[in-house]
Amino acid sequence: MKIRRNLRTSAEPACPGRAWPILFALLLWLSFGQMLNVHAAAFNGAGGWSSMNAQRHITKGSVLSMPGPAQAATPAPADRQAAQNNRHVLSTGGRYVQPLLLLAAVVLFIILVSAVIRHRFSARRRKRDGRAADARAAAAAQQPEAHLKDLGDALARQTGTAQITKTKTTIGRDPRNDIVIKKPTISGLHATIEYRHLAFYLEDQRSTNGTRLNNQKLQPNMSVRLKSGDRIQLAGYAFMFVIPAQIPFGDTVMLGMTPLEGPEPGSTIVLDLDGGDGQQGLIGCLQNHLLQLYALGPKYREFAGSHFSFEMQSAIAEKAHDCLTRTMADGRQHHESLIAHRALYVVSSLPVTIGRAPEWYGAQYGGFTRLVMQWLRSEPFQNNQCDLLCAVTFGQDPATWVSLTIVPTGQRPDPVEIMSVDFLNASEKATLALDFDRHGRVV
Repeated sequence: MKIRRNLRTSAEPACPGRAWPILFALLLWLSFGQMLNVHAAAFNGAGGWSSMNAQRHITKGSVLSMPGPAQAATPAPADRQAAQNNRHVLSTGGRYVQPLLLLAAVVLFIILVSAVIRHRFSARRRKRDGRAADARAAAAAQQPEAHLKDLGDALARQTGTAQITKTKTTIGRDPRNDIVIKKPTISGLHATIEYRHLAFYLEDQRSTNGTRLNNQKLQPNMSVRLKSGDRIQLAGYAFMFVIPAQIPFGDTVMLGMTPLEGPEPGSTIVLDLDGGDGQQGLIGCLQNHLLQLYALGPKYREFAGSHFSFEMQSAIAEKAHDCLTRTMADGRQHHESLIAHRALYVVSSLPVTIGRAPEWYGAQYGGFTRLVMQWLRSEPFQNNQCDLLCAVTFGQDPATWVSLTIVPTGQRPDPVEIMSVDFLNASEKATLALDFDRHGRVV
């Protein structure tokens, strides 16, 4: 149990900290004012110091006697003249009493206002510093585990990883950095990784040889949001940013689903799974979706040709036909898997419309990305030492459609990464650092 020693009991006097300047100024005002009033009374009094000075001027050796009825105590002419002179001097000095009082009032007012302003600014600064400290503590408590994975020999460590445990991690050649890279082309302070607003941000600190994120050069002192799987290059030394609790997406391409086109332009159809051409229709639907990969560039065409041959398309369509048939019968999602060339193919059916997919995945698995993480940690993926996940999802509402998700986990050069954007909810889109327009399309 923590005991606070500065707690005040009910019997102790309560004096707020902000009242001390006012009490001090008031006490100073009363003391100084009383002193000036005494001096003013002395200056202006008729029988004050004047008569006392007149008495001091009585000739030494004269005999003091009580005046009788016939004798008046009349001072000598010289004494009267001295008393008049003293009274004149004192009355002349009395003219400065009021200006002195006014000056004292101004000085005390300035002291009082300065003390109050200083106290309030100090209180605000302490409050602001306290809030900043609380925010840093809360951010550190919520910060997920993350590390940099060395893809070469920059760190010269057996583990090949550098943990990111602080809210702001510095990277550079200087030994005072959190992550030290002792290479001549690395700047003293090369870059920083900061955790704020529930995300990690990479920033180049005006390094000599630059910082690149997913092969894109960063502008100095411009923060760029990171996601798990991003590839970072510091002066040519390559690293992978990894958040173990998230899918290792780096340079990810977002693709929407592809519906099965009908005979008329712009029309779509729903396959009759009981008919003889059901499986062939699913192959055609998958081929239309793969055309989107071909349009992305040479490496995607090569990937589609090597991982989605006609034999693999036929095997996927057979699994999809079985899953969709069972889904229509019981209204549940079903999965079938295939393994080829160290890749796990997961063929699934979706029992709801494509528009309700984010909500449905959120209710069933906590989000589509959580389901992908389950596949990556599954026994078939781990036991067969797979380094690539291909998730192929089919649906029948509002038309027959297919969507593809590709997740690489190995160290393949320039890998292909694809996400089914129609399945992501708002929080998953934020986690993947995606920007969307008002129609929900990736910008």
